[in-house]
Amino acid sequence: ALSFTSRTLKAFLNSGTDVISALPFLPLALIALSFFPSQITVLGLLKACLGWGSLAQVIRMESDILIRGAMVQSALSQGITRFRIALKYLIPHLIPLAMSFFPLLVFSSLLTIASLDYFGLAFPIPVPNLAEMFRQYQEHPEAWWLFVFPILILSGLLWGFQNIDRRPPNRYPFNHGTTDSDYPRLGPMRAGQL
Repeated sequence: ALSFTSRTLKAFLNSGTDVISALPFLPLALIALSFFPSQITVLGLLKACLGWGSLAQVIRMESDILIRGAMVQSALSQGITRFRIALKYLIPHLIPLAMSFFPLLVFSSLLTIASLDYFGLAFPIPVPNLAEMFRQYQEHPEAWWLFVFPILILSGLLWGFQNIDRRPPNRYPFNHGTTDSDYPRLGPMRAGQL
């Protein structure tokens, strides 16, 4: 959204996003874990550096659609600055999209851990994860907390993912709280009347 304010910044951010998106995560994770075996910090840093490329591409496509829309074009024709349009209109419309992309990043991380486990580069047993807690519950059914807490965590995550973008965007971001009821109802327009 901030690339809307400067063409040079937009070209720079687009190039950086394309470079990051082109880097393959799993081969780089395998290489990094061969140098630093079973280091969850290394995997977390690598995921943080390479995991945002697809999200940035989705946000870039959506912001291009919003920029070409009637709301932004009419705001530009009224003389509203590009920075104000980005701050008051583009960013509030893009935040729910970014937040709804978060569950995909979580499941991508789980798939990464499963893939590394398949290659034999999984983390040792002291690293807590939900699958290990369920496995220990199967071995020790009297330890009820090994079942209850992972279920609570998964339920909380799923509930949060369901309600992550419930707040509707402001329909009139340039009018400081103006709603439909503030405008008079107009009848059909005649030719030449504007």
